Amino acid sequence: MAPQPWDDNGCNKGTQGGSYLLEKCLGNKAPAVLQKHWSTFITENDFAEMSKHGVNVVRIPIGWWQIYDPQGGASKAKLNYHIAPTDYHVGGLAYIDKAFEWGQKYGIGILLGMHAAPGSQNGNDHSSPAEHPGQALFGFCLLNEPAHIDIGKLQDYYKRAYAAVRKHSADSHIVLNPLITPFESGTESHWTGFMNPGQGFTKVAMDLHYYSCFGGGADQTNPD
Repeated sequence: MAPQPWDDNGCNKGTQGGSYLLEKCLGNKAPAVLQKHWSTFITENDFAEMSKHGVNVVRIPIGWWQIYDPQGGASKAKLNYHIAPTDYHVGGLAYIDKAFEWGQKYGIGILLGMHAAPGSQNGNDHSSPAEHPGQALFGFCLLNEPAHIDIGKLQDYYKRAYAAVRKHSADSHIVLNPLITPFESGTESHWTGFMNPGQGFTKVAMDLHYYSCFGGGADQTNPD
């Protein structure tokens, strides 16, 4: 649901990363290309196979614009704040709905991950939810791999987003990403006591992404 460089469809990976630029590169072919990808990349058979092997939760990366599909897309929605661009192609939400149906059928929880927030939370190509009642909803990852953001503002967002989720879902899991690679930036102390159960927060988990292939602190980290 949030394209990465390997999913380039012949476009220049260096200049056409991310959903919006990919769509602009594809032009009139974009709707057909996206529909083919959404309908074939992950199918019900994959959920059946995952269930057979004991997988109980899947994480689905989503873009902020996909929640506006019922209104004809973000460009036609009445947004309460200024965002540009908004002219993404519609249709992705229907496949997110399918994932919830398959998840409920095969006993697999769905973790929705906000990979593309308005304006992009990290500047990467993969960065840029509707109501889903039922047993398939596992939780929400509030923001994937934020970077170059003031920690205070990020933590304030997490608290406000937590409150917004809890208005509609009292028992879903809430997953937080600290600043990406906190072990390199020395921000661990800001997160170890953040949003703990003793402060009234429930079912909150911290998700750390330790990449060992891009250099930096993770390459020297002892896995033990």
